[in-house]
Amino acid sequence: MTNNSGRFTILLATAVLWPHVASANTQPADPVTRVSPVQVTTCLVDSVPFSRDVDQPIETVAGRLWVSLKNTSQQPAAEVTLRVKYGTDVAMLVERGTFSSGVRVERTSDVLAFAPWTGSAPTCTVVSAKFADGTAWLPPTSVGG
Repeated sequence: MTNNSGRFTILLATAVLWPHVASANTQPADPVTRVSPVQVTTCLVDSVPFSRDVDQPIETVAGRLWVSLKNTSQQPAAEVTLRVKYGTDVAMLVERGTFSSGVRVERTSDVLAFAPWTGSAPTCTVVSAKFADGTAWLPPTSVGG
């Protein structure tokens, strides 16, 4: 999906981790599906100068999160859930739309705004993906340690 209007949608999710149970529409956790069919190609945070008041020195904090995703599945993705880890902060983002196969989608979010600065590279991990045909991808679970 291309976004020519300059608008974006990233929703904060409060409970988006799905139970790791197989269903008729969940792809099996074989070696082919261990890697997410939606890849994170960019995951960066801006730095922002910030001061709590005029008497305190300016400090650097995190600003906008910049994320790029690419759907490598043959099916269009309808919903992608990301776990974003930055320093000690962890946030879940749910991106909904139509993400065509092979298309790179770029998004921004303020989910990390004002977090203590730890550098420009958070960790963005796809934790689930739902597709237009009703199937879903979940990472495999470790069974037996």
